[in-house]
Amino acid sequence: MGAHFSLKEKFFIRLPFSIYFGWITVVTIANVTTFLVSLGWDGFGIAEQIWTVIVIIIGVVIAIATMLSNRDIAYGLVIAWAYAGIIIKHTSPAEFAGQYPAVIATASVSIAFVFIVVGFLIFSKYRKTVPASS
Repeated sequence: MGAHFSLKEKFFIRLPFSIYFGWITVVTIANVTTFLVSLGWDGFGIAEQIWTVIVIIIGVVIAIATMLSNRDIAYGLVIAWAYAGIIIKHTSPAEFAGQYPAVIATASVSIAFVFIVVGFLIFSKYRKTVPASS
């Protein structure tokens, strides 16, 4: 049974928690990664670029599952924003200068998937609110 929120409750209660939860997800993934690197974990011999791609995919799977189960667009947009930051860092001449195209491609495709789910959620909500014409 889903809760029904007024527009005011959605804006002042649900939206901030969605944004906060999105950033907590991003930070948790980053912190686990940082922790493993600090331990000197070698990633089972798999290249760092491949692990980065795997972590990005895990993050977008979490995001999409959360967006769909909670019907939460704001949460997904936070993930897309974080992934845009990854793309900016990886394409910036001052940073990685495009050295890891698989990371850039994976983050880009992940953002596209998030926006596809956003579109789905908007369309499915719109479809529920518009009466079918006879």
